[in-house]
Amino acid sequence: MSLFKRIGTKGVKYNFELEFQKLDINLNFKCDFQIVWKRGSKHTLQTLRKVPYDINKGCAYFSESLFLDATLFYSKKNGKYQEKESQIFVKFKNELGEKTAGKCTFELSQFVNANITEKKMVIPLQSPDPKAKIQVNLIVTKLGEVDGNESQISDDSFREEKVHQFGQNNNQGLNYKETVSDDTVPIRETISEDRPSIPNNAYDLKKKQLQQQQQQQQQLNQNQQQINQNDDVLDDDDDDLLDLEDEDEEKEDYKNRLIKKRIWKFIQ
Repeated sequence: MSLFKRIGTKGVKYNFELEFQKLDINLNFKCDFQIVWKRGSKHTLQTLRKVPYDINKGCAYFSESLFLDATLFYSKKNGKYQEKESQIFVKFKNELGEKTAGKCTFELSQFVNANITEKKMVIPLQSPDPKAKIQVNLIVTKLGEVDGNESQISDDSFREEKVHQFGQNNNQGLNYKETVSDDTVPIRETISEDRPSIPNNAYDLKKKQLQQQQQQQQQLNQNQQQINQNDDVLDDDDDDLLDLEDEDEEKEDYKNRLIKKRIWKFIQ
């Protein structure tokens, strides 16, 4: 956002949690689906698991949540937050490669302007299948105001976490489709100003946990490399052992020929 657009505004930081629940799309082949959430050109996150597509039901079920921390700018002039767009991409992968099956624009400020803290909805996707849609549950948490220096930089950040549940959209405002298929729970919308804020040290703890997981993965990779090296050494030892066995056979053969020679001389 241009700094000129921020004049006369106040920066407020929010956390947006998207629980991805179900994808409905019509395909005639098997594949795995993964969701990518982007905010600008620098912030990208995707679900960890690739979810298989049920070709008989025409859907895929997810069990992950993605989190986005974003600073929204409140205009004192009109009493509303300025727009803050993000994009959701639904990608599929099979033996032929990876492609985008659908996408949509997910504008963040509309929910804050409407004082929505939790909302279950179905979002239509821009896709070759005109009926493609994704079911999500949004949770919005206010983290607090930011000072003038902090609001001059982009402080959006992503994080992800597993949960117990799972384009460009030309719709404007809060006009996402608010009906779900018969096999899902009814849509619910809760407006509450008493939702507790998430402490900042929670993000530091999450970051530390991710770093520890990366270190553990690196250690596992190093251990695997050592195992492979040991296997190579064992293979060399096996070759040496075979060479020794060949030498023993030659010695045994020489011994037998010598015995036969002595027996022949004795007979003569």
